[in-house]
Amino acid sequence: MKTYLRMTRTLSALVLALFLIAACATAPTPIPGSPTSSPITPTSTLIPPTAIPTPSSTIVASPTASVTPMPRTSTPTPPTAIPIIARKDERGFSILETAHAIIFAQPGISDNRAQDVGKQFEIAYQIIATDLAPAEQRPHLYVYRSEDELFQDLTTTWKYDTWFTIARAYPRMNRDYIAWIPPLPRGDIAFITHEYTHRIIEQIAGINSQINYKWFDEGLAEYAGLQALAQQSAGEAQAKRQEQIDLVARAQKTNALIRFRELTTEDQFRKMIERDWRLAYAQSSVAVDYLIAQFGIAQIKNVLGVIRTGSGFPDAFQKVYGFTVDEFEKRFFEHIAKLDRASDAATCFTIDGQAGDWQKLKPLIVDTIYAPIARAADVREVFAVTCNGALYLLIAVDGNASADERIAYAFEVDTNGDEIPEFQPGFDRARAWVWNLKGTGYADLKQNMLELTDRDFRLAIGQVIEFMLPLRLIDNAARPRIRVYTFVSGQMANRRTAWGTVAPLE
Repeated sequence: MKTYLRMTRTLSALVLALFLIAACATAPTPIPGSPTSSPITPTSTLIPPTAIPTPSSTIVASPTASVTPMPRTSTPTPPTAIPIIARKDERGFSILETAHAIIFAQPGISDNRAQDVGKQFEIAYQIIATDLAPAEQRPHLYVYRSEDELFQDLTTTWKYDTWFTIARAYPRMNRDYIAWIPPLPRGDIAFITHEYTHRIIEQIAGINSQINYKWFDEGLAEYAGLQALAQQSAGEAQAKRQEQIDLVARAQKTNALIRFRELTTEDQFRKMIERDWRLAYAQSSVAVDYLIAQFGIAQIKNVLGVIRTGSGFPDAFQKVYGFTVDEFEKRFFEHIAKLDRASDAATCFTIDGQAGDWQKLKPLIVDTIYAPIARAADVREVFAVTCNGALYLLIAVDGNASADERIAYAFEVDTNGDEIPEFQPGFDRARAWVWNLKGTGYADLKQNMLELTDRDFRLAIGQVIEFMLPLRLIDNAARPRIRVYTFVSGQMANRRTAWGTVAPLE
């Protein structure tokens, strides 16, 4: 039985944040009225803590998932050119108007950044207006410099309970308050579309109605986000969809799939987020994607319309589809089982091109002057493959890789076979980076280091370290040579492996 390498991707800390607000009038309103003084029920879309997952010892190349933009049956109003920001509100927020939204950018946010947010929203608007409905009111989007400043504004300007700052949780989404989202490079569009979809779902089905059909609500928002991302980067959308499918397939294999009756109410979804937020979102997303693939997007909108008339979600679902949620669950679980069986037939090529035969790279330098915790992080085995435009690594170490903050890992990348590294990606528990060594052979902190966001990489550190790096960040090298090492407290290359050639997935 061949061994396969399966990646686990984690979400790193959010760096910046946006607060999207749907205004009641088209004219800019710098500070809306305070919400009710009673505590606001948190949405099920909580910001989960950064957990250290239990990495798998294998990566499976599942059948390639494709995210194809749905055909558009109508053409919404095309967006106008994004104007230059020329005015400010009473708090100094710059104001930018697009065809269908008003952007408020906190002082310190560049005009280019605000304009980019506006462009992202216009793409989201076009997709949602065609698939679901256009917004009845012009949304306001508030762009913040950082997550901390956003939460501070929630409790001071917007008068939300301090619980939201402590829990790092969204306020419940409704007509007046949509959500805040992280402005990640090239990932903005998926987040903006996801949150804007929640806004339109409520517009169609009724305010707060989605608290009684959360898997359907979150799944549709995820689906729309991927559709929008595919407009910008089909490869990124495909990779994200495949990540969700792989996660759900693994859950099916271990009998860990969640019953939809346990993902229905807001309280249930919140509990599932606390237990396994990745699976809760991934399963909801893949389920709605399956529904749309089988029956089309119009039926989704029909369910929301029936809910608007006063029907509960189970009745609306059965009326539109002709079968119950439980019957759909049975079909869906059987579908996932078939996907998992198909993935077992896939083949990954590993280092030096030996399928299922992991090359074990022993450290060349064994230095005993460091503390035992550092020696426990020695690289013991390295597994690697390039697939879907990314380099995947699994590094087994002797001890617990996340036990000490002094420990970090890096690998040198040789893209032309001369054994002189051109790139030096590195990573620890909290961040990842890429040193560009071309030209000088040495990294220049000011000019040649790229700090990676969680849209650029995935990693998990424990007994096994898993890492994904887009090949575009290393000159799209299809067969790079790599060597891995541990460094402790800045003492680099004290645990270096031999060079190994990474062959592509076939």
